[in-house]
Amino acid sequence: MSKKSKWLKNPTQLKIPNLYQSHSGVFIYLFKINGVKRRRELDATTKTTARDEALRKQSMHDKVRNNLEPPEKDPFAEQSVVALTTVDSLYAAWEAAGYPDFRADPRLLTEQRRGEYKAAIKAAIEFFGEYEAEAISPKDLDAFYSWKTKGLAEGANARATDTALDKLSGLFKWARRRELVKRLPEVCNNRNKYGKCEEVAHCTDFMCKSDEELHEFCGLIINAPRKKYCSVFAHNARVAVGWALLFEALCSPRKSELHAARMDAKPNETGYMSWATDPAWWYVERSKKGCSPHILLEQVEGNRALYDLIQSHRAWHKATYREEVYGRKVPWFFPNRDGGKILPESSHFTAVIKWACDELGIPDKIVHGKRRNGRSSHGMRAFFVHTLRSQGVSDGEIAMRLGHKGGPDLVVQVYGINEPGWGGAKKQDWLPEDSSKLAWAKWLPESQAHSQAHFLSASG
Repeated sequence: MSKKSKWLKNPTQLKIPNLYQSHSGVFIYLFKINGVKRRRELDATTKTTARDEALRKQSMHDKVRNNLEPPEKDPFAEQSVVALTTVDSLYAAWEAAGYPDFRADPRLLTEQRRGEYKAAIKAAIEFFGEYEAEAISPKDLDAFYSWKTKGLAEGANARATDTALDKLSGLFKWARRRELVKRLPEVCNNRNKYGKCEEVAHCTDFMCKSDEELHEFCGLIINAPRKKYCSVFAHNARVAVGWALLFEALCSPRKSELHAARMDAKPNETGYMSWATDPAWWYVERSKKGCSPHILLEQVEGNRALYDLIQSHRAWHKATYREEVYGRKVPWFFPNRDGGKILPESSHFTAVIKWACDELGIPDKIVHGKRRNGRSSHGMRAFFVHTLRSQGVSDGEIAMRLGHKGGPDLVVQVYGINEPGWGGAKKQDWLPEDSSKLAWAKWLPESQAHSQAHFLSASG
């Protein structure tokens, strides 16, 4: 048996002098530092960018040695821990490194997850920016919670506070691995959580209460005429939210996953649909470290609701996002006003849902003194769970379809226990009793509309 090589790839295999790749995938370059050859790890993830990074660092080091650049620009000068102890500086170092995954460093975050991380940690960076990272104490964490919840009822924003501190902890652990700090601060230890399970407002409180209400709610957004003061682009973006909510209710992707869906997706890209496989599925890149990226296109045998939604959405998208109107192809399933991708921090969904709730007289809910819309995006995901349970699907199977790693226990924790007499009763199937009330009826191809009407009459 041949001895395992020290390197996954050497300079000869990479065809780049002095460049190596370890078995963990990290690129390493043999630099000449102060006249002595030394190997140093690179942040790059491809051999081309690794070569460019190495040559740039070697060039800068040589310039410093020849007094052409100041000493502080030397990439190989010993890192000053003092200069990198503030939270702001650590965050800047993380950005400069290309947004490595806190849990899988040196792998970089995808664009979607990068947005999620930055949105979650934003408040913590704003508050702790000038703090010395190693000196942050439990008292400082309490001060952050007080600042985050100032003027709000008890328990409000507790979950958001915990999420921000979790991400801040991840940043510090990354900095410790990179030896930017000498020890982990208190936030990384076993701290108390501010959010309590009994205080969490469950998403089931914000879901539609029946198939009829789902189609009335989303149909209002999709079919409402454009107002005089509303531009075509703003109107189209509002209508796109109605379609997105239907997709959440019928097949369960999270809002952040929907934002990444493309009409021109290739295999293993969010939005790609495989019709040739049995069963047919839709690929999504899961957020929140979810599993099972394949969403079934026939959630219940014989129920074509999702098929018809997809065909109707395609017809609407083709008619709406024409190149002559937007000046380019619009690939996103649910675009923003200019035809681009909706950003994670956008409040667009919430504003449209608020409008629909007001139009239909759905009252707001007061949660810990904070007013919230009576319906929500995550409420549509709860509707999906509620309907599957009505169809007799087990919580274990539902967990897989949601992309939950936690199995049926997590389904119960998030969506509550199944209601007595509801499981398998088939009281809900994503379709209204009256086929003319379908939210997508206007866009459903005529042949499918007749088929759908026949299905509804037969099932009734």
